[in-house]
Amino acid sequence: MRAYEAVVLLSPLLEEEAIVEQTEKLRDAIERRGGAVATIERWGRRKLSYDIEDHKESFYLLVRFSAEPRGGVEELEHYCHISPAVLRLGISQAVPDMPPRARPEVRPAERGEAAAAVRSART
Repeated sequence: MRAYEAVVLLSPLLEEEAIVEQTEKLRDAIERRGGAVATIERWGRRKLSYDIEDHKESFYLLVRFSAEPRGGVEELEHYCHISPAVLRLGISQAVPDMPPRARPEVRPAERGEAAAAVRSART
């Protein structure tokens, strides 16, 4: 099984009970085909970058789970596409323990030389 992360955007018109119900349905969709849900984080209502179906905000969920690509992932996608409560779904494969990007070291003398080169090029 592979590890995945999914961000689910729910309709802002849902009441608290409906959000809990949708969370359980998402969990069931993954587990129905042999997947396992690690965590479901509720990020709450947030403003959208652009309107989705005339909504300016949405209720965000982050679901971390493990599943087979042809199992729990397909079932989750299917459920989210037919559910009117789900506005958007984004799934990505989780990258375990990814090291931070290495930045090249720049010495102070090199910074000064580079800045001087830029200044002389402008004149």
